[in-house]
Amino acid sequence: MLSARGFVTFAFLCFIATATVPGQQVDSPDNPADLPYAGALIVLSTDSAPDVSPVVARVIASAARDYLEQLGIVVVEGHEVSRYQNFSPDLELNAFIELVDDGAHVHYALSLPGSNAALTELDYSQSVGLNLNRAVAESMGVLLEQADQFVSAAAAGRTDNPAQLELRPTEAAAVAEPGVETTPEDEQQVQTPMSAATGTTTNARVEVAAGLAPLFPVGNSADYFAAAFGADVRAAVMLGPARNLSVGVSSRLIFSMAEGAATIADLLLVPIGVEIRLLGHDLFSPTAYASGGVAILRAVNPVLGEFIKVVPSAIAGIGMTMRFRSGFGVAAQIDFSAYFEGSTIIMGFSPVLTANMEL
Repeated sequence: MLSARGFVTFAFLCFIATATVPGQQVDSPDNPADLPYAGALIVLSTDSAPDVSPVVARVIASAARDYLEQLGIVVVEGHEVSRYQNFSPDLELNAFIELVDDGAHVHYALSLPGSNAALTELDYSQSVGLNLNRAVAESMGVLLEQADQFVSAAAAGRTDNPAQLELRPTEAAAVAEPGVETTPEDEQQVQTPMSAATGTTTNARVEVAAGLAPLFPVGNSADYFAAAFGADVRAAVMLGPARNLSVGVSSRLIFSMAEGAATIADLLLVPIGVEIRLLGHDLFSPTAYASGGVAILRAVNPVLGEFIKVVPSAIAGIGMTMRFRSGFGVAAQIDFSAYFEGSTIIMGFSPVLTANMEL
């Protein structure tokens, strides 16, 4: 059986193994000009058949944009074009998504701005699942191999003429802080290839979650009580440029009937701890977490009365979160918990299902 420390180590390794997608990655060098297609400006437009889920369409568009931006390409999505004035892209990339059997079929067409004739086209089909991001990245690699001469030429032309994205006055006023006067210089937003390609935010956000977390005891604990009902709740602040780390407070309510050799008792456990969590924000995102703190242990017997004690507790686990629009998601997790009551350690595994909301 794994100790609590060993389980935390196991959970972390599982997270790293799950989070590392073996798709093609491009490391960003210190000098943006060293990127393969630095500065080329492409408009990415995504359309889909009526039966395609908006979530699937968003994942495909985001994965395509992320891959292109890793290569130094400045990407503006079609619905964002109206925000800018004096906008002059180098190329247009259109993607049309259809459902075929249990997968998504995407037709890509790269063309010059305003042209109906495609410079190059690509079709690919992929099942909708955990590998969708990687499949989109692979298809982008194939497309760029076919269109290398066009994108390279666009990047070369931007060497002395970097892409400038100028917000329209109404847009600039909308993003200005209330009560702060703006100047014409403030209303013009100039983005370098790297600043336009980050796609991340430094704003911290709060995530709250609640759900079910029954406890299935193991070891000596299983001799005294069977599966216990459990409810889980937590609130955390997501930190970092990509909000991939959260720190917060978690708690549970665990109720069971403990049975000894001569008596029985109603058993209530309420762990309260500080939780650290690694998480992602894709459609399907792995997560790993660990928390430590105390638990209120309460046992009630009709004859012996009530017994209350505060004991140390520790919880660690891994899981997968499916995120939708508007910050809502559903997480399925499995964790191991331990409660140290003197020489007795109450241990068990908990399958956890929660509803998550980013605020």
